[in-house]
Amino acid sequence: MSDYLPSGDVAKRLGVSAATVRRWCDSGLLRHTKVKHEDRCRYFVARASFEALIAENEVVPEREVKRLPGRPDRFKGQEKKGGR
Repeated sequence: MSDYLPSGDVAKRLGVSAATVRRWCDSGLLRHTKVKHEDRCRYFVARASFEALIAENEVVPEREVKRLPGRPDRFKGQEKKGGR
């Protein structure tokens, strides 16, 4: 199944939830196959479909995103609102 990627891996690389990837599969946005495993179905996304999604929508996979350093002092001196 090297031509297919587990939906969880696709979700991580795109920075979305696995449920979002399943919705995209069910809506036809991503070509996929379902494999019955015990009482559930596992989704596997066609690698070519995943790569086309990236190319067509200019999506940057998560592993290629360069993170900027955080600003730990951003909320310094501000009180927490909302009581959460």
